[in-house]
Amino acid sequence: MHSFFDGVNLGAASLAGRTVLIAVGAATILHKLADGFTITTMLRGGSPGVRRAALAVVALATPAGAVSSSFVASRLDPSAFALLLAFAGGSFVYVASAEVLPRLHHRHAGAPPR
Repeated sequence: MHSFFDGVNLGAASLAGRTVLIAVGAATILHKLADGFTITTMLRGGSPGVRRAALAVVALATPAGAVSSSFVASRLDPSAFALLLAFAGGSFVYVASAEVLPRLHHRHAGAPPR
């Protein structure tokens, strides 16, 4: 699902213009490289065929997300599309904050005040 939504981001970026698409595309490429290393490491003890199949599924999920995003977005009113993107972006920010902020607070809880 994660890779599929990487593709959704690419599809949405394609509607925003070339500059946005290049920026999101570059970030996605770097991100997918890290995903590939993660999957390969997680499946290290498995067979090479299983690793290749998992990498193929993840690799194909991104273009599938981009195509579906472009297909759906082209049929939406621009204000509805903007609302959906804002909701998705806000959800990702919330999840990231809910995960990162408690860890930062925990790490600095024992530190003396400055």
